[in-house]
Amino acid sequence: MGRTRGKHNQAGTRAFSLVEVAVTLGVLMVLVSFILPTIRGARDAAGLTRDSASLKQCAALVAMYAAVSNDRYPVGGNNPIAHADSWYRPLIAAGLAAGPAEIDAVGVRRRGGVRFWQSSCMNLPPDRMLPGRTLPAWTGTAEAQRVTDVLYPSAKGHLFRATNGEGTASEGGQWFCCGPRWRSAVAMGDASVTRGDYIDFNGGEPPVIVDDIGRPVYTTWGGIRGRDR
Repeated sequence: MGRTRGKHNQAGTRAFSLVEVAVTLGVLMVLVSFILPTIRGARDAAGLTRDSASLKQCAALVAMYAAVSNDRYPVGGNNPIAHADSWYRPLIAAGLAAGPAEIDAVGVRRRGGVRFWQSSCMNLPPDRMLPGRTLPAWTGTAEAQRVTDVLYPSAKGHLFRATNGEGTASEGGQWFCCGPRWRSAVAMGDASVTRGDYIDFNGGEPPVIVDDIGRPVYTTWGGIRGRDR
């Protein structure tokens, strides 16, 4: 009787073998590999939609600023390249925004700062953005350009998200760097919003860059007189 009960207990509590555990884990890993791209794609799409809405609002604020500032874009500092991320400060000073969080609430909450930059085309004379007439990024003098001087407003990038939130510039974390391609929402000169990466905004070709000029949207050849797409 004792032997029979012992055998019954052993049969009823049989543990998984290592092979069964390995097979189960393998199946789970395959399922996760199928699900992750879908989750990542949904997350990226949601982020682009959110950024598009934020940039549309920012473009509207810039238009309001220009209306009371002799039709000129805001300039946040003397150096057009280094201060491209300070474009919103004149808006705050003018009372059009309460603070950085009103410009980019997500960026301020997650990274402590605004992720959206203004194209340097809007604060650098277009004749300094032509082949043979460029200056090193740190020597240029910012000069607010007129909104009405933009020749191709529907094809001229104005505001864009500068970082993808992953890594530093050397790791390809910044817009139009030499790292991996990633898509950003971009507010155009006519206040419309589109999406793309540095190849999309350069006609499908890698950009030719001299003195930091030639990065589509950020520092397009020809400045406000040039096209980004």
